[in-house]
Amino acid sequence: MNEAFVRAVSPDAPLLGRQVRLLGVTDMPLEVVGIVSDARPFRLGGQERPRLFYPYSQFASTRVIGMVRVADGGAPPVNAIRGILRELEPAAPMFEVRTVAELLSSATSAPRWGSVLLGAFAGMALLLASLGVMGVVGFVASQRTRECGIRIALGSTRAGVKWLVARQGMWPVAFGLIAGVAATQAAGRVIATNLVGIQQDSGLLLVADVLLLAVAAGIAVYLPATRVTKVDPALTLRCD
Repeated sequence: MNEAFVRAVSPDAPLLGRQVRLLGVTDMPLEVVGIVSDARPFRLGGQERPRLFYPYSQFASTRVIGMVRVADGGAPPVNAIRGILRELEPAAPMFEVRTVAELLSSATSAPRWGSVLLGAFAGMALLLASLGVMGVVGFVASQRTRECGIRIALGSTRAGVKWLVARQGMWPVAFGLIAGVAATQAAGRVIATNLVGIQQDSGLLLVADVLLLAVAAGIAVYLPATRVTKVDPALTLRCD
């Protein structure tokens, strides 16, 4: 039996060498001759289920899984394996021959495509957020075009006016990033507590995300601030 079976049946008392009776399997008591570590041969993630392993001579199965080790980089010798199997049991068919790389690819296909889809949605969210920041800051800057023209006419530098517009546009972004980091940390603790096998990641990825969002928001704020300072002050003063 595996360790998960031991934890489910008798986590305190040792089972090795004891006689156990399994309802629905056999009427005869079975002796526990070994305990193996937990393994997940068919799926990744989650907890291992309790499993029992029987000698083939006592409980014959209609399906047997065999593993063959080949040289690194070599193709599996399917024909040779078929020949050996035919010598051992001529009536036994061999099907579903796959390499470990193929098994891993099949087991990780769903999480991999989920990650790709999640990354695509995250990129779209970043683009929409950047466009939203650019639109809001551009609208606010257009409402202050006359003010910016007066400031430049009175001696303010274009760089100073640009920094003024950009700074006021970055304040909401800064507050949003702080609130987002706090919410991410709280959500990470909740997920790590309630989901099996999920651990809260280090802050390196979170810092990278914050820097990426800050750069995107900075570009979205910089463009309207640059556009509003290119207006001729004299033309701005003559316009209502």
